[in-house]
Amino acid sequence: MDDVRELTTIVDGRPSDVLIIPTDSHLIALGQKSLVAVRTHAGRESFREAAEALSQRRESEAAFLHDGSRCEWAPRIDDARFEGLVEDLLTVERGVEWVRQVGATRESDDGRDLIAEWNIGADRGGEVLGGNGDISLIRHRQVLVQIKIRTRGVGRSDVPNLRDTLDHYRCDGLLLVAFPRVTVPLMDHLAEMRRRGQWWVDWWCKAELETRLRRHPEVARRYSDVVSLEG
Repeated sequence: MDDVRELTTIVDGRPSDVLIIPTDSHLIALGQKSLVAVRTHAGRESFREAAEALSQRRESEAAFLHDGSRCEWAPRIDDARFEGLVEDLLTVERGVEWVRQVGATRESDDGRDLIAEWNIGADRGGEVLGGNGDISLIRHRQVLVQIKIRTRGVGRSDVPNLRDTLDHYRCDGLLLVAFPRVTVPLMDHLAEMRRRGQWWVDWWCKAELETRLRRHPEVARRYSDVVSLEG
C-alpha cells in the first residue's frame, strides 16, 4: 500500500487522496493525475487468508487466557439449548461456510440434524479420503451433523442407519456430537466408516466441546444455562 501511494505521489507531484481498488491480481490506485497498477494478490482469497489468520490469533489468545478454565455443565441439559450451543460452535469452526438445520428437536430420533458446508481435509486421525496417503487435500464438503445426549454415553443403537442418512442428504461427511462420550462399539463403528474412506468422519465428545469452548468463551457466555467456564 505504501509503495502504491509513493508511486502516485511521484506522478502527481505531491501527496494526494488516492482511490484504492483491489482486484484478484492487482492493486489499482487512482490519484489526481495518476493511475498505478501493482501486481499482487489482493482479491477474495487474500481477504480470506487474512481473516483466517486473524481468527487463528484470536483463538490462540482465548485458549491461552482460558487454558486453566474448568467447564461446569448443568446437571440437566436442555436438548434444544445444547443443540444451539453446538450450532454456534460450528459457525466459528475453522473452514465452516454455513450451518443449516434439517430436522426439528424431538423428532422420531429425539434429535435434529444439521448440515454444514465445510472446507476440510484429513480427519482427526490423519487419514486422507480416497485412499490417497501421499497428499491431504482441502475439499468443500457437505457434512451431516448429528447431536445426541445420553446419560451414560451414546451407543450404536442411538445412531442407526448412518449410511442411509448420509445418502439421503447427499453428504460426503459425518460429524457426530455425542455427550458426554461415545461407547466403544460406536467408536469402533465410526473408525471403520472412516477407514473405508467413502466419507469424512469425525466425532466430538465432552473433551472436544470443552476445548472449543475455551477457544470461544463468547459462545459459553451465551449458553450459561448449559455450561460455564470457571477459573
